[in-house]
Amino acid sequence: MAQEQTSYPVQLSVDYPDRNLNRLTTFFRIIVIIPILVILMALSGAAELLFLAPLLMILFTGRYPRGMFDFVVGTMRWFTRVQAYAFLLTTDEYPPFRMGP
Repeated sequence: MAQEQTSYPVQLSVDYPDRNLNRLTTFFRIIVIIPILVILMALSGAAELLFLAPLLMILFTGRYPRGMFDFVVGTMRWFTRVQAYAFLLTTDEYPPFRMGP
C-alpha cells in the first residue's frame, strides 16, 4: 500500500533574531533586576495607597482624577515591561523608566 504525502495547512517557521544574544547578561539578569524591583515595589505601594482618595472623588464628583489615573497606568505599564524583562520575553535591554508606551 503506497502512503500519500499529506500537506499540512499550517507551516511553522521560527526566525531567530539577527542580533547577537549576550548569554552573560541573560545569566545575571536576576541580579541586575533587583534594584528595579525595589523601586517598582515602592511605586506599587504608592499606587495601592491611592485607592481611597480616587474612590471618594469618584463618589462625590463622578470623575476619576486624571493625574492619579496616569500614575497608576504608568506604573502598570512599567511593571509589565519589567516582568517581560525578568521572564526573558524581551531583548537584553534594561527596561527604561518612562511613562510612554
